[in-house]
Amino acid sequence: MRTLLWPALALVPLVAHAEDLPSHFVSADDCHPRECTCADGPMVELFLSDQTAARDAWIAVRVDIMSPGGPATPADAIADFQGRFAGDSRIADQFRSCTGYDPAVNKLTKIAGVSGIGQARLDPCFCDAFCADIVSSTVSHELMHVPTVIAGVVGRGDMLVACKVGILSGAMCDALLPLALADSEIAAHQVGVVVLDNAVDDIHDLDPDGDGPRTRCTWDALTPQTDSAGLDVPDDLGERAWTLWDRIVHGSARQDR
Repeated sequence: MRTLLWPALALVPLVAHAEDLPSHFVSADDCHPRECTCADGPMVELFLSDQTAARDAWIAVRVDIMSPGGPATPADAIADFQGRFAGDSRIADQFRSCTGYDPAVNKLTKIAGVSGIGQARLDPCFCDAFCADIVSSTVSHELMHVPTVIAGVVGRGDMLVACKVGILSGAMCDALLPLALADSEIAAHQVGVVVLDNAVDDIHDLDPDGDGPRTRCTWDALTPQTDSAGLDVPDDLGERAWTLWDRIVHGSARQDR
């Protein structure tokens, strides 16, 4: 197993560790968001749309990685993703509405991460600005990264070692670490999407009045600024997003470029 340590170490920068997280971040246990109500419905839906678009962008990045001339390093894959996805500005606006917001301290580009012991940590501004279901989806997303990155490395261990010792080389080797990153991001976003999708249903089932005949929450949806338009993603996207977990755990029988 020692021979697998080098690829695992190569992926350490992909997972946020305690020393990389801002000192003001708090653990999930110390993050106390308010419960979601009917009034939060539009933002939860918007967050769901945003995270779905981000997942789809990572799936498109994965397609690029498997294509000639595609991203050859994790940094290249991140740059590809950033070129495909821009978050909804209204989410940023709500983040900036938190109590005590300081632009020098609270940055939407880094709202959460995972400590060296696998604990989710969050910007308390995020905990203050968003309701519990949105925060829970973010915690679920972050916690998914550690096992998926590790499983992605172990699942491709034989090929990673073969590339390291020179048995394999070229584009096939270049794709392995970017693929591990992309698979982890897809799985993490998919988990967050499921949490948010269930949250929307739960909020709809709330009684907005709390008295009299039971009614359901309704609201006017916010039109998303981000979507999957123009992304080269499979038609059976949802099914493939779920089956990527199996690929991460068991690796790929072959890598096509």
